Amino acid sequence: MFMIIDKALILNKIKEHYSFKSDAAFARFLEIKPQTLATWYSRNTFDIELLYAKCEGIDGNFLLSGNGEILRNSLSESKNEPKKVETDKEIERLKDKISDLQTINELLTRTVADLDKSKTNFQYPNEQTVLNMVDEPEPELKKPKKDDAKK
Repeated sequence: MFMIIDKALILNKIKEHYSFKSDAAFARFLEIKPQTLATWYSRNTFDIELLYAKCEGIDGNFLLSGNGEILRNSLSESKNEPKKVETDKEIERLKDKISDLQTINELLTRTVADLDKSKTNFQYPNEQTVLNMVDEPEPELKKPKKDDAKK
């Protein structure tokens, strides 16, 4: 379905936004002849690329449809506000994680240092000590026969 967009209304909203008192002042701002602007109004058309380039901050969607916020910034700021809150929360979460990791790192550094100290004091056992530490295997017990259990 084809929808006719009132481009004269879009032009008037832009003119009002910039507070131009006359079409001639608006045309000078756009660096076009006043006759060109008059033609845009009468034919319900305009040069969208020129408007987008000259009217900094005007939202492209507004230029295409005439709907929504006229300014890009006001629209994007309201959309980005939740993202900013989410970003701030993520930054805080990451700062907490960094703090936790630093604590863990300190504990591990101390543990490694303690292990290094105990390693220097540790004496490896000689072969005889190891043999003495190994228990002799216990002899296997004979299982009683069924006949012995009756006696």
